[in-house]
Amino acid sequence: MSSEPKSLAAQIAADIGEAPWSALEPHAARHALIRVAMDLSLAEVGLAIAEDRKAEVSAWLSSGLIGRPTTTDTERYAARGGVFRFVIIQPYVLFQERLDS
Repeated sequence: MSSEPKSLAAQIAADIGEAPWSALEPHAARHALIRVAMDLSLAEVGLAIAEDRKAEVSAWLSSGLIGRPTTTDTERYAARGGVFRFVIIQPYVLFQERLDS
């Protein structure tokens, strides 16, 4: 039985997990946490970063659709708690707030 390797896009989509803020907070402290707006696909942003698609990533950064969370954001997440969707694209951890959290 042979199995074909997953495409990078499929692997990134499969690697999306969920975690409480307390698990993401250390990544924010080392400036490796990247917030992804809810109107973007977490998997697509991860793929763009993994494939080094600079123009696309720069456009998202410039428009504020992705970026490091502010101190106000991190304080709000810590106070509120909840669960976040995340994926690791070394050296970053990309995350989104869950709609139901």
